Amino acid sequence: MTPQFRILYIGDPMGIHDPKWISYFSTKGLVEAHMLTYPKNDSRIKESDRKMLADEMKIRLHPPINYYSVLKPHQTMLASRYLNRVIKENRIDIVHALFAAPSAVWALHVDVPFIITSRGSDVLRVIPGLLEQDGWHAGADRILYNLFDKAFHKAAAITGTSNRQLERIWQMFGTRNMHLVRTGVDVEAIRNADMVHLPAELAGRDFIFLPRFTEPIYNTMLQAEALKLVPETDRQGSEVVLVGGHTPDYEREVIETIRSGGWKVTLLRDLSQKQMWAAFRKARLSMMTPISDGTPNSALEAMAAGCPNILGAFEYDLDLFGPEFCLRMTTWQPEELASMITNALGTDLSAMTDRAYRNILERGNRNVEMEKLRAIYTRLATGR
Repeated sequence: MTPQFRILYIGDPMGIHDPKWISYFSTKGLVEAHMLTYPKNDSRIKESDRKMLADEMKIRLHPPINYYSVLKPHQTMLASRYLNRVIKENRIDIVHALFAAPSAVWALHVDVPFIITSRGSDVLRVIPGLLEQDGWHAGADRILYNLFDKAFHKAAAITGTSNRQLERIWQMFGTRNMHLVRTGVDVEAIRNADMVHLPAELAGRDFIFLPRFTEPIYNTMLQAEALKLVPETDRQGSEVVLVGGHTPDYEREVIETIRSGGWKVTLLRDLSQKQMWAAFRKARLSMMTPISDGTPNSALEAMAAGCPNILGAFEYDLDLFGPEFCLRMTTWQPEELASMITNALGTDLSAMTDRAYRNILERGNRNVEMEKLRAIYTRLATGR
């Protein structure tokens, strides 16, 4: 199949979400996919991963582009020239920045249609935080904020993965050309995940699953403090399963806190997607309470797998994460979370998980969401 468009993506080729967005189109031959990343991301890519990106995902990864810098205009000028050379030499139809910070500002430097996608912390924390900085760099941060403002107004289209993100963009910049496009998950594949992929450590276990990396940004310590408060008589024989992070001291502190409450803890690393799905299918309960969130795919995966889910006290989109579909904190207190864990372990939540599954077939389904993005590509590339 001849690709309909040539799209240059700017993002992280080994990130959690970026490859999913691209491969939906590239593996079907719908787009000729090119990608730019930044030096820090590029340095982490193994040669086997580069081969996988090219051969399996059909993504052409170009040499990295330097970061946009207000304080280093010469670096920014050279990076801009490189970006436009890639666009010209590959006859790119559309540039798509897969995370608003830091990539949205490149919209000011290209003449082809530019799409900005937000997925949470970029517009909820990073960009508004530029106006909160003090010290010698505060002036540069305010200049950068104004550049983001101009970029969002110049963009041909803006997408967000939650209504909260779109509302925040409107509050900051007053832009209107916005679309709700969630990452979505492969609902049927998760629901029918083969349990042969369940990590051997979890066989025969009854457990609570903490699926986000054990990192400060995911606020795992809140969950640890709450678990410590759950009475042993209310644990229903469950254990706790963590996913290892990249902050050893924090990880060790979290594990020690949970174990000090008398829980048995299993730490898993480098879970494949199929292993994650199988773990959700087997888990008694899952929890996620990050310090910033949009539309968490891990929560959608839990719902698709039929796993009851506890979320933090954010203003999540109610059409996906209303109280009829999942459990929601109202505070950030470990006492409240401990009470919710206790109640969840002692309650039949099958009616709630059934409603959640049926709901995300319509509202959290990757095929449905990516077809929305495909319509945007078509409109921008062809005018139809």
